[in-house]
Amino acid sequence: MNGATGGNSVNLLANSKEEAISIAKQLIGNSRVSGDQSPTERGLNRGLTGTITGYLTKIEATDYEATYSRTLGGQIVDKPVHDTWREWFKVETEEGTGGDQLQREIEVFNRNLTTWQAFQLADRFACLDGYSLLYFGVNDNLDPKEELGTFNEVKFLKVYRRGSVIEVKRDDNKKSSTYWDPTIFKIKVGETDRGVHASRLLIFSEDHLGDPLENSIPKLQRPYNYLQLLENLAWATGEAAFQRVVPPWHVKYDERPDNDVAEDIENQFDKFRTGGLQRISSSGVTIEPLTGSEKMVPVKDIEEILIDLIAGATNLPKRMIVGSSAGALASSETDLKDYYAGIGARQENYAEPILREFYTLLQDNNILPDGEFDLIWNPLFALTEKEQAEIWNEKAMAATQLAGIGVQILGTETIVTDILGLSPEQVAPPTAPPEAQANTDQTGQELWTQFYMNTDETQKKYENILRTFFENQMRAVLKAFRSSEFNTYQANAPATEETIKAGQKELEGIMNKLQIEAAELGIAKVATELGLGKGALDIETLAALETKAIKLAGEITDFTIEQVRAATMEGVARAEGIPKIAKRIENVFDQADKVRATRIARTEVISSSNHARLNEYKKENIEKKEWLTAQDANVRETHRIHGQVVGIDETFSNGLLHPGDFSGGSAEVINCRCAIRAVIIDKPAPVSRLRPRASSGRT
Repeated sequence: MNGATGGNSVNLLANSKEEAISIAKQLIGNSRVSGDQSPTERGLNRGLTGTITGYLTKIEATDYEATYSRTLGGQIVDKPVHDTWREWFKVETEEGTGGDQLQREIEVFNRNLTTWQAFQLADRFACLDGYSLLYFGVNDNLDPKEELGTFNEVKFLKVYRRGSVIEVKRDDNKKSSTYWDPTIFKIKVGETDRGVHASRLLIFSEDHLGDPLENSIPKLQRPYNYLQLLENLAWATGEAAFQRVVPPWHVKYDERPDNDVAEDIENQFDKFRTGGLQRISSSGVTIEPLTGSEKMVPVKDIEEILIDLIAGATNLPKRMIVGSSAGALASSETDLKDYYAGIGARQENYAEPILREFYTLLQDNNILPDGEFDLIWNPLFALTEKEQAEIWNEKAMAATQLAGIGVQILGTETIVTDILGLSPEQVAPPTAPPEAQANTDQTGQELWTQFYMNTDETQKKYENILRTFFENQMRAVLKAFRSSEFNTYQANAPATEETIKAGQKELEGIMNKLQIEAAELGIAKVATELGLGKGALDIETLAALETKAIKLAGEITDFTIEQVRAATMEGVARAEGIPKIAKRIENVFDQADKVRATRIARTEVISSSNHARLNEYKKENIEKKEWLTAQDANVRETHRIHGQVVGIDETFSNGLLHPGDFSGGSAEVINCRCAIRAVIIDKPAPVSRLRPRASSGRT
């Protein structure tokens, strides 16, 4: 029942005929009429003054508690608190400085005093009330009102809510460096009041306007009005649905009727109750049904708007607000990324300083050993095994399609690192079937060994050169990164990318020298194999190698930029500072030093050497070539063709003209160790560089 009064007239709505009659009788008898109220009506009738468009201008602690316990407010407060503390940090210390002991002592202390629960509870109360206090009881044998003295034990941790604080005394000495800082908190403990010195407390207050006590902002303050509107919408929707099934009745009362009229009204009530009358209209009292348009307001649309407004006011993804899990597909990847970036920033900029202040205090009192330490927060979000399996299935299908379409769009390195998300160490080499391992050719094996050992020295030489190059590039990039005005909201750091590009010319020179030396090795090997004089690279080959070196150096540079950019973006997404992002960049170059240098050197030496061998065979009118492998478990599937013979201009069954043939794509080239040899059917008449040689006896 709802009503409004104006002058001597009263207008009321009833949900049934019986209720309408009862109301009319109460009005005639001058009885007090009351009815159900919407949430907003309840709020407006509390006696508070000053409202703006129906919103309360002063929200009490009880209002926040009611919103927290009865609406979505609980999710808004609890979700960021839970995610901030649920993945407890790890402690990292410097090696060789007693760091291991410090790390163990912190972990033992946290476990014994259930630090995690105390800090999480203090954070929850701070979000709900605006601020909270964490009191640590110690054995300094002083009154709690006195400044903290020396102690050697923390006996307990106790959390106090804002509502427990009766009074805050401040330093009123205007000449003091701590002017207006809190000094004594008067806290209600049970039925008594206790004074506690500020040095014995940790203050939790994330959001405030200058003063964490007087100007703190509860987590529900910004979305409060929207939450109330959402509650009103739910109430009104239920009321409207009910009224569509049972139409309401309008009861209008103007004045008390005289006795004759009152008797007539009673007669009408009887007929009205039994259906003899559809409405009552008499002097002073009118009862009639109300019918609407039968159209419902777009409740779902209004609800979506309110949820959007709440999400914007709280920085929570919509699906988290309404209770779905963080991994729900309904939440977009961008929303989740932004949310967890915010939680990462909250851990580093809000939670960590409080923890560090606490542990440093313990170090000062010899409860914890001295030493520098870092708090490394564990990953915030992990997929379930089922979700991981689904993603891996999709990635594997994509990788299979990209690697097997015949035209090389993406190289193996891109597929492995970017699509599958694996490091090269995680990729196990294929295991050759028993028959392939058993099928050995001693002569071919010896020739492969000679060929590979012939290139091994050059490979190691350029591994070291490339490692030095990457190390120097890392130092230059880190220097540029740390000295630049780096904006953590702009992942593409121009200073680092320009520094990487600046090293491309040097890399071109390294790759060109590598390819020339490898090609000369191939030519020298052919001379030994065929009994020829010493050969040399022609102008066309030198030009081709230079072009290849420029192209390869550009690809390596671009890949390095992509890796550094990805590492930087990951750090930005976690709201990390420059030191931690710099560490991520360092890891990129560490990977380049340990893995990429070896891979590049091996791949390019084998490719250039085999390419030069094939060209020499053609010059000497060799008609056929044979594929040689190491015949071990590391030979990839498509290269297990040891002993296969094809024409000199034909491709082998794997589509390659020779091992290291880049026309087959990087999947066929990277880390290849295979070789080719000439198949001499009839001893040819060499056209150049002939010298006497013994018959090889090979066919």
